[in-house]
Amino acid sequence: MFAREEAFGKYVSFIPMTSQVKGITLEGFKYPLKDKSFSIGIEAGRMISNELEEKNAELHFAEGILICMETRDLT
Repeated sequence: MFAREEAFGKYVSFIPMTSQVKGITLEGFKYPLKDKSFSIGIEAGRMISNELEEKNAELHFAEGILICMETRDLT
């Protein structure tokens, strides 16, 4: 679970680290996903710089390894 008030920054990115990550669902994000699968380098850009839309957001996936990065803009 991701809590907006506890987030390091505005953006959340997920990067596949196995040849394929299956069944990815993002809820409570600006760009939600429902049961999608991604391979390294193929459409993975769809999982970069997402934003927490709700007070709490969730990530679920069935198989594979993802790296999660919370980032913010420097001002």
